[in-house]
Amino acid sequence: EISLLLKYGTTALMVDLCEDGKLKGINLDQSVKTLHTISKDTKLLTKINIGKKKYTAIDIQLYYFNQAERNYRGRDEITNKILDLWYFTLNALGDDPMQLENSIDWVIKKSLINQFCIKKGYSLWSPQMLNVDLLYHDVHESGIYNKLLKKGLIGRIITDKEIDLAINNPPPDTRAFLRAKALRSSNIEEIIDWNRIYHKKIGEIIINDPFQTDIS
Repeated sequence: EISLLLKYGTTALMVDLCEDGKLKGINLDQSVKTLHTISKDTKLLTKINIGKKKYTAIDIQLYYFNQAERNYRGRDEITNKILDLWYFTLNALGDDPMQLENSIDWVIKKSLINQFCIKKGYSLWSPQMLNVDLLYHDVHESGIYNKLLKKGLIGRIITDKEIDLAINNPPPDTRAFLRAKALRSSNIEEIIDWNRIYHKKIGEIIINDPFQTDIS
């Protein structure tokens, strides 16, 4: 939950900066290769050449964070929460990533795998450890993530009750609300797609507007 909030929240802030014409970007040479190099460095020490200087992944994140902080701090409660979480996470990553072993997915997995290696004597690249990596993402109750969640070892920001409420009550200002309403209607066939509904009387209805909430 915390990883998802951080991922979607920071992405939304970057989109806001871009749409508001306030984003000052960084040009990376061989950006895909750079991303692969950074993603393999769990110590977060890799430095990337940008112009005449070298920057770590955390430096780059802080560059964008400061832009979002400067432009959107105080806008609303959720924005402040995302900014606080972003800043806390970057500081923790720079200090000791294992502080995030109950909130950030890759840190949780690294901590778990390290414990297994020590306890069972497995090597990092053994089949058993690769299986642990896969089982962490198993969405069934037997998955490692869900087991850790039940034991209270994973940080949460919402409750199961809130999740159940959201499943049956989509946001009222989005087309998800229209799709839900369509599912409850006797005039709707079983053909309901991301942006398409088939109505018995009207026929096919295209809903390209993500904020459409009714059939006009």
